[in-house]
Amino acid sequence: MTKIAAEKCGTRIALSLACAFIAFAPVASAEIVWRESFEDSAAAARWQGGRGFKIVDGVGLGGGRCMVWEEAQIRDASEAPACLAPVEGNAVRPAPPSGGANFIREFPVEPGRHYAFSVKINGGISNDCAYVFLRWCDKDGKMLGRCEGQPTIYKEAGKRGWETVKAVSQRLPSDAVKGEIYVEVYRSTLGRMCFDDFEITCDERLSVERIHSSAYRDAAAEGPVRFVVPYSAARGVHPPSSLSGEFIFTGAKGEFTVFAEAVLPDRFEVSVDVIRLALGTHPVRATLRHGDETLGSCEMSFTREEGLSTKKVYFDSFGRTIVEGKPFFPIGVYVHPRDEEVKYLNRLKGSPFNCVIESRPQKKMLDLFHSAGLMVLPKAPWKPEDACSVMSSLRNHPALLAWYVIDETPAERAEEEIALQKIRREADPDHPTFAVLDYPRNADAFMGAFDVLASDPYPIGYRRQPISIAADYPVECRKKTYGIRPLWQVPQSFAWDWCHKRGHPAEDRYPTYEELRSMAWQAVAGGANGLLWYSAHHIFKSSPPDKLEENWSNLVKVADEVKAHVNVLLSDEIPPSVTTAPDAIAARVFRKSGKTWLLVANKTKEPAAGEVAIAGFGKINVSLPPLGVDFKVTKTE
Repeated sequence: MTKIAAEKCGTRIALSLACAFIAFAPVASAEIVWRESFEDSAAAARWQGGRGFKIVDGVGLGGGRCMVWEEAQIRDASEAPACLAPVEGNAVRPAPPSGGANFIREFPVEPGRHYAFSVKINGGISNDCAYVFLRWCDKDGKMLGRCEGQPTIYKEAGKRGWETVKAVSQRLPSDAVKGEIYVEVYRSTLGRMCFDDFEITCDERLSVERIHSSAYRDAAAEGPVRFVVPYSAARGVHPPSSLSGEFIFTGAKGEFTVFAEAVLPDRFEVSVDVIRLALGTHPVRATLRHGDETLGSCEMSFTREEGLSTKKVYFDSFGRTIVEGKPFFPIGVYVHPRDEEVKYLNRLKGSPFNCVIESRPQKKMLDLFHSAGLMVLPKAPWKPEDACSVMSSLRNHPALLAWYVIDETPAERAEEEIALQKIRREADPDHPTFAVLDYPRNADAFMGAFDVLASDPYPIGYRRQPISIAADYPVECRKKTYGIRPLWQVPQSFAWDWCHKRGHPAEDRYPTYEELRSMAWQAVAGGANGLLWYSAHHIFKSSPPDKLEENWSNLVKVADEVKAHVNVLLSDEIPPSVTTAPDAIAARVFRKSGKTWLLVANKTKEPAAGEVAIAGFGKINVSLPPLGVDFKVTKTE
């Protein structure tokens, strides 16, 4: 990178980091919701706790009182309080895993605010399984999200002194009414922790913050574009039916106003044909109102281009990946970023896989995979200055497909990632950024931090979730991104015993061929337009010697089947939509060359049957065996 380019990049970093600071500054100087020093004799009554917690004199900051947790022996799992049991994947109050302990304090919250907590902790514990959480719930107690802080006092008793643990929430949604601060300690954790000076703060209430468009990187030359504005407003005071939204655009003859087509419980939106907009880059402004009262406004920049995108890689209005002007369906596998030799590279050459992910962001690695006919999604450096330098230097490499920028990042870091996205987009305007989330419910918090999103449901293993999450996760991701972001998926191809030695080898195993096939097609039926399996590295490193060939060949067989249907999967013909389908069946329709294709995948390990209704088409009877998949022409025009 030239000196001038480096100086410009440095300026961008400074500006973007300033934006990130501004985003968090209101919380730092915000109003205090409450403080707890435990000196008040009534403090204990304000907390609801489990075993191991008590208020102790003389051990707090300055020799005062504080809350203490202490355990000398591992508790029995049966001692978990029954009232803390999870309910349908969400807990009224989440139970610590396997009978651990927690203590909790509730407080009221308002939609549209960021909340932050801090607490002083001192002590030492036997492992790193202790957390402080702030979470927010709706009126029924269902958890809507949470942020966490983790003490660093693992095996450090008496050495570190008091430390501060803190975290910041995302902006709370419209249905948030209650907050909870709680400490969670796993059953296997032993030791002693002292807690003092709890503090909850919040920033100013903000109804609207950002506008998102369905156009790739907010630029388009033609066609309709959706503009979506998420909002937060207390539903009891500002029900959606009482709200109105408006947008101001710039046309060839000046500004014009368009009213929102819909005001939903979480957003308002409008669709505008790009031909109505003036050429070049202009502001788009959105305002939310309750009668004559303005609840909030925000602004974005949108570009009407003169012709179709010339970017090397981008996404079209169908959510398809376009590489050098041609549609591309990613069929890839993870490699290890420290695997410099990639000993199984010869297995990837000539295979159905067309890309790899998580490679080191180095030219020599991209050269290596390019020589094997593979595109690459390298892991972008997380430091702003490194990201700018590395992404700028590799942006012209022919093997580069996208940048891997978010890997199961907690939602409390969303604002930081949104600021970093500005740096990444300027460092490499020709390639998209790719995010993977383990909790689809957090996808809306990260809007503005990525160009394409995937989730990574890994259901095969001891006490894991049902295999149906392979379809449910992309559906939830699409819902949380308002249907305006392209989706890929990261299916499981590993055995959980590589990281969890829990003594259940029969369950923590590699997926079977039937499971691999089901998870892949469920993902596509759920809306994914790319598949990136995790991971080739673990198959070749961790498979039992007598199972390695079987594990690899099963994955290759599934990838081959997906590749055989790529022409249909990449069609740009608008298909009819699925209106209803049995709960056990994921369904998606494609249209190609006058033929209508129906993809159905059984989400269960039991037989599934029923009718799939397609708009303007009628109903089709479907019958599938356990984990069965069917993808065939249902009508020829």
